[in-house]
Amino acid sequence: MTYPFFTRYLPFAMTGVLLLSGCSSAPSTSEAQQAVEAALGECSQVEVANFEKVNGIANGDSNYTLQVKYSLKFSPLETSTQTIQQLHVFFDEQKQKLQQTEEFIADIDAKQKAGLLKPGENEDPDHGPYYVAMTDYQFGQNYIRGYPFLLKQRTAEVRQVLANNLMAACPSLPRYIAKDYGNADIESFGDTIQIDYTNDSLLMVKSDNGWIGN
Repeated sequence: MTYPFFTRYLPFAMTGVLLLSGCSSAPSTSEAQQAVEAALGECSQVEVANFEKVNGIANGDSNYTLQVKYSLKFSPLETSTQTIQQLHVFFDEQKQKLQQTEEFIADIDAKQKAGLLKPGENEDPDHGPYYVAMTDYQFGQNYIRGYPFLLKQRTAEVRQVLANNLMAACPSLPRYIAKDYGNADIESFGDTIQIDYTNDSLLMVKSDNGWIGN
């Protein structure tokens, strides 16, 4: 298949590119990476890796907009490791409580079905054995229904703590990066965490020392 339009005008387009390159060179990959690193602030916990300059467009002689891809690697934080350990303890406790509650509910159901659990003739309606058992039964059912939400809520709280841990270690780090860190796979916090990013509008400005982030 032929493309007559592109064949006809490609030499002129290439000439234009060469002329543009001669007038103003684009930011280099290393300059773009340095701009991203500068935006992270002083943070030894975060490393920029797999940096790639995908595309770019000049905005005059002294400004450039780049599309870049890169990864951020987060080294383990002791505070985050402790936070995750506490979360696992909570999960284990709730899992054990859930099992005990389910066994209790099943036992009450079986006793009621067999006619072994019913209110006594003169039983205190607020403190008698039957009413105490049925109150606990209702609490148990509510706990089982709310169990998934309980775990989800605690996980959300822990994710916020994880983000705060990173911000405490790196106060100049953009908040959205700390949030991304907090939302990483819970099981990955004992090791290096990698999060991939694409920035379609990395703004660069030409200075006396080369291209820098704007």
